[in-house]
Parts: sequence; C-alpha cells; structure tokens
Amino acid sequence: MFGDVRDWVRANKIHLYLVGGAIRDSFLGYPVTDLDFTYDGDAIDLARKLVSYIGGQVVVHPRFGTATISLGDVRLDLASCRTETYPSPGKLPLVSQGAIREELLRRDFTVNALAIPLWEDHPEMLDLSNGIADLRDRKIKVLHKNSFIDDPTRLFRAVKYEQRFDFQIDVDTMQLMTQSITVGSISELSGDRIRHELDRIFEESVPAHALGRLSHVGILDAVLPGLIYQPMNNVDVSLPSFNDAEQTSQLEYLVSLSLSLSPEKKEVFIQRLNMPKDWIKVISDVTAIQAAEYELTTSDIKSSRIYSLLEGVSAIAIIGVMKFSDSTDLIRVLSDYLTRLKTVTISVSGSDVIARGLHPGPNVGLILRELLLYKLDGAIVTPEDELEMLNTILVQQATGQ
Repeated sequence: MFGDVRDWVRANKIHLYLVGGAIRDSFLGYPVTDLDFTYDGDAIDLARKLVSYIGGQVVVHPRFGTATISLGDVRLDLASCRTETYPSPGKLPLVSQGAIREELLRRDFTVNALAIPLWEDHPEMLDLSNGIADLRDRKIKVLHKNSFIDDPTRLFRAVKYEQRFDFQIDVDTMQLMTQSITVGSISELSGDRIRHELDRIFEESVPAHALGRLSHVGILDAVLPGLIYQPMNNVDVSLPSFNDAEQTSQLEYLVSLSLSLSPEKKEVFIQRLNMPKDWIKVISDVTAIQAAEYELTTSDIKSSRIYSLLEGVSAIAIIGVMKFSDSTDLIRVLSDYLTRLKTVTISVSGSDVIARGLHPGPNVGLILRELLLYKLDGAIVTPEDELEMLNTILVQQATGQ
C-alpha cells in the first residue's frame, strides 16, 4: 500500500510527508505496523481523494484535522501540518494549521520528529531536532522544557519508548520529568487519558518493564498515592489452556497494579481512571479474592466451598493473582480451582430432574448445583451415584426433610 500512496503522491506532486514512528522503527530495524502522514494542506480532503485511488474506508476527525484510512489490516493516519497551543497544563491542545517545521517541533520526542517528503524523487530526511543522532545514541529526549507540563501523558510515553527500544531517557529529560511529577501535572490529566496510556503499555510486548519503571520514577504514585507495580512472582504453577482471550489478556497487568491497594483505594482507582466495565470487573474480582484469601487457604476447606467462593470470579483476575501474588498458599488453591475444580461436570441434566416429576423453574438449577457440589467433595463419583443422589434430594424435598 505504501508504494501505491507514494506513486500517487509523486504523480500529482502532493506535498505529503511520512513522519514519526514509521521512520523511527524502520531505522531501528523494527517492523513498521502503522503509517503516519502529514500533509501541507487539508488532510481530510486529501484522505477522501486518496481513498478513491487506493480503496478502503476513511474516518475523519475534524477537530484535529486528521483522518484514518483502513484497508484490510493496514491503517494510514493523515494529519494536516499543524501547530498547537495548550489552554492549560494537561488539557487537550488547540490545533491550527501550520507548516512542516511547526509540525515537527510540536512533537513529543526527537526520535519521533522526523519526516520524509514523499513527492520528491530523491527525498532527504527532515531532522530539525537531531532525532537520528538520538536514535543512534539510544536516547529519549523531549523537544522543549515545558513538554511534560503541557502534556503529562508524555511522561508515560517516554518510559514506554525507553523500555520498548532498550533506550535511556536523557538526563535533562529525566530532570524535566521529575519536575513535572513534583508540581503535580499528572493530576491535571483526565482519567480517560491516563487509562489510555496504561492500556497502550499493557499492549507492549513486555509490559512489566515499562510498569516497573513507571513505579520506580514515581509516575504511578502521582496517578494515585500508593499505586505501585507488583512484580511477577516466580511460583511454578499450572495454568489452564483456555481457548478464549482471557488467558493472555493484558488486563492481567491491571491486577498487578491493584494488588497492593486497599478495597477503599481500589474504588478510588476505579473512579480516578473512569474505568470501563471490563476493568471494573477485574478490580472487583481481585477484591473478592483478597477478601476470601483467609478462608481459601485454610487447610480443611472443602472443594465445594472453594468453588462457591470463586465461581463468579473471572479467569483474568484469578490468573493475574496467580502471577503477581506473593502468597504461595493462595496461588496453589487458585491453580487447583482453574485446572481441576472448574472443569468438574455432572452427567445429570435438567431433563432428568423434570422427568422425575419436578416442574421446570429455578429449583431445577438449584438441584443440579447441589449435585455438582456433592461431586466436588467426592460424595458422588459415577453417573449412577448422581442419579441416586438426585432421587434422595427429591425425596427430601417432597417430605420436607
């Protein structure tokens, strides 16, 4: 697709630049997954014309003068060359059309402030901030001293890029980060923007590196006092082979952030990040596991009780606690639940219960659950045992015993 875009741009002499991450990743030898373009004109109008040539679908964002073209698994982001002003620290910028120089100098880090003019036959790199030198030196540097004050989300991105590429944050940039944290700039960010940055970090190939660094430099504590990254434990446990997305969900790392928080602090965390339902479910389930930990780890607890305490808890939360908790007894119980207890089934069906004269309704499900609990505790083993216990239960209900 990139070749088609460049051919069209060159044929029509359109002043379109390839910018940012694609150049950075290509220079470092990383696969290029997203293509970002900047146009010296109306990017939305250009995107509509480009779609008519290469196909795909376009979504426009008039407020920011940007558009996204999707064609299969490929995504192109187009933006007008622009300049930004920040009405106040931490708020979204006011955007106006500018020139390519202003576009590059408004960017977050020097390694992202690179551009290639695609319409030229032999294009030369535009590198106004020595980004190529910083790529060679493996440094993360901001472009101006107010960068983290204007947009504190850059604190998260500085750490993300540092850890992704095994770079080092420049000494002066780290000093500016510390100053931004100290003056409370992160408190100016909305919960949605913080959550978005954490979500992107959860999607990194090794989220633990960035999360540990965020914790070390005080960024997490600035989001919520007491918020830290709980490192993954070294406990060797069995994990089930799920076919669904829960096993490898990035939200396991949300568990690591919530483990050290009290129930009250977890609620504050939920509110601070304006969490969606799936995030709230994970946090709430971690709270439920921790509340039940004492009972779950008692030596004489029955399997049926373990099942009852955990049956409504998501596998994401359970696996997350298994990976990040420092309680080996709790990890052992959770592993047993996922790999053994959760897989136990009974052969008796609702039809079997109704065939014995019980009217359809909630009581049928209660009886089936009771049979399952008996089986979990070993009181019944075979299908014949199940039918015999079913008859016993029905007799007891009929006689009021």
